[in-house]
Amino acid sequence: MPELSCALLYSQLLKLKQIQKKREIYWQKYKKIILRFKTDKFYIIEAIKYCKSAYHIFALVFKNSNLSNIFKQEMQKQKISATFHYVPLHKSKMGRKFCNYKLPITENIYDRIIRLPLFSDMTNKEFRKISKVLEKFMKRYC
Repeated sequence: MPELSCALLYSQLLKLKQIQKKREIYWQKYKKIILRFKTDKFYIIEAIKYCKSAYHIFALVFKNSNLSNIFKQEMQKQKISATFHYVPLHKSKMGRKFCNYKLPITENIYDRIIRLPLFSDMTNKEFRKISKVLEKFMKRYC
């Protein structure tokens, strides 16, 4: 690894507990907002019980891709980067060279999953903006 990359990584490792704690706080705030609505239109991907989470992703899996797309569009209209999740390996450019079969369950979930912004430098102002749009969507569609 080049020295500059090492220096960046080292500085992040020194702040690992603070970074994870801040992400956990925002992760829990998202969850609290969503649970107030008691909806079955999507579910939250949560860490496996008894496992330590890095809280690096807050993902919602919608019941259908149409609602997922509406949510993504509503967020993006407000310049909020709610986006799809990782591309399944078998659908990636390299993966298609080695795999030509379908994985319908994986593809179905991929079409319905959206990640909300969650990063260690997120400010309260940024979170409030996201949460307002999230709550507006929940009131309208859930």
